Amino acid sequence: MTRILLDTMMLAWVIDWRSVDTRPSKADRDLIDTSTARLVSPISLFEIATKARVGKWPDMEPHIAALESVIEYVGLKLAPIDTGILLDAATLDWDHRDPFDRIITATARHLDVRIVTTDRAILRFQGGAV
Repeated sequence: MTRILLDTMMLAWVIDWRSVDTRPSKADRDLIDTSTARLVSPISLFEIATKARVGKWPDMEPHIAALESVIEYVGLKLAPIDTGILLDAATLDWDHRDPFDRIITATARHLDVRIVTTDRAILRFQGGAV
């Protein structure tokens, strides 16, 4: 049983591949296609909506109102977010300052799932290939 957590960029790629510059590898695309549980952190929805609102991600603006429906439609499930995840994110021994990445990473740790990402900082923290 393969369970994965998509980071925000991979979620955006699944929703609208034209909206992102970074593309997943073939191995990651295959993993997304074949995993038995595809999760996304609610913080990714917050990140997309926030960046669209302030003009940093205008291509995602048309998707904001329907994000929850789109996630369900493409076969993703929202991961839980709770105090334990947030405290872990805040206290991770990791010099990465991005709160979105920290929460996504802590979520994956709590759920014992792999993050599908092209983010070098997350990959290095997880001990994956960069």
